[in-house]
Amino acid sequence: MSDSSKDLSPGGRIAVGIALVAAGIALSARGADVLMHETRKLALDAMAIVPIGIAVAFAGVLLAVPPRFARLRRFAGAMLMTGFALTFDWIAFGPGTREFGGGASAGAFAVPFRPGDMLGRSVFGFCAVLMDVFALLMWVHGIRRHWRPDAVDANPPSLPPL
Repeated sequence: MSDSSKDLSPGGRIAVGIALVAAGIALSARGADVLMHETRKLALDAMAIVPIGIAVAFAGVLLAVPPRFARLRRFAGAMLMTGFALTFDWIAFGPGTREFGGGASAGAFAVPFRPGDMLGRSVFGFCAVLMDVFALLMWVHGIRRHWRPDAVDANPPSLPPL
């Protein structure tokens, strides 16, 4: 349950959303710029910056756009999930070495844990496959809903429903 006194006003949501969109575009543009000037593109860490920027930008769209624009919000949600899925895909299945770390703590007591490359990639791979499936389902659901015969639209598309 949320406390309505702590929620952002509509203007605040729009401002934060626009800031996130700008930050996401800047991240994606920076990643694209680095990728355009490098020869070993897939081995670069900059490869992950582009989908992260996409996720940040579309999170901003979801925050800024009011609920009455349901189609735009569904599209932004599908793009957000796709950005996350692509990031996890690159971490799990991309070339190069990865370093994973973790640990547990209770008060002043902490135990670090270094799982290694294979375990880390396996966990990220499992999550990446799940996110890929969720993103695909979001796209299929959105496309089917968009091309439904009873979809609320003044100019219905000419393609048959799926």
